[in-house]
Amino acid sequence: MPPFVVLRGNSASGKSTVARRVQRALPRGEVAVIGQDHVRREPLWEHDSGQGETVGLLETMVRYCLGVGRITLLGGIFGAERYLGMFTRMLREALGP
Repeated sequence: MPPFVVLRGNSASGKSTVARRVQRALPRGEVAVIGQDHVRREPLWEHDSGQGETVGLLETMVRYCLGVGRITLLGGIFGAERYLGMFTRMLREALGP
């Protein structure tokens, strides 16, 4: 499985900048960058406080990108109350039983 990196931090802390620099430093098509805010605001048009579908879509996108062999960088704030389950599932899958 290719590397999966989570860039977690406060708003405007440089997560997207770091992700894009990594993406541009490696050959085109090797790195996928997925931004929590982009997914929440653009395709799903959710508000900050909504419980919506962001978690499920992010998880699906990460699984897809890893499945096709891309190094995957996921950036966002990721409050534990919403995202702990997603990260727990993905960690268990990566490490096995």
